[in-house]
Order: sequence, then structure tokens, then C-alpha cells
Amino acid sequence: KKYFEDANFRLTQEVEAYRNQYKFIDKNIKDRNTKFRMLHKIAGDLSGDLYGKIITYNEAIKLIKN
Repeated sequence: KKYFEDANFRLTQEVEAYRNQYKFIDKNIKDRNTKFRMLHKIAGDLSGDLYGKIITYNEAIKLIKN
């Protein structure tokens, strides 16, 4: 219930998941262009309509890579 009602809580949960995705990408993908495209995609997802555009694309990049 909290996940759906509290945007900040939802963001913290999703950032953790997206960070883990990026850690996997960073560890397993050697081509930097592919890494960049994958980061661009997941940052776009995190900052997009799916989560109500609660952060910007640049904020998503920073949070995912941090």
C-alpha cells in the first residue's frame, strides 16, 4: 500500500532496483557504447511516465550510478 501511495518511498525502492541492474550491466558488459545505451534506457524508464515523472532523466542517471 505504501509503495502506491508514497512517491518518495516508491522512488527509493525503484532506485535500489535500477542500481542493481546497472551494477550487473557494468560488471558484465564490456562495450562502453552498449553500457551507455542500457543506462540511457533504464534512466529513461525511471524518470518516465511509468513512475509519474517524479525525477528528471539527469537525476535518474546520478541516482543509478551512485
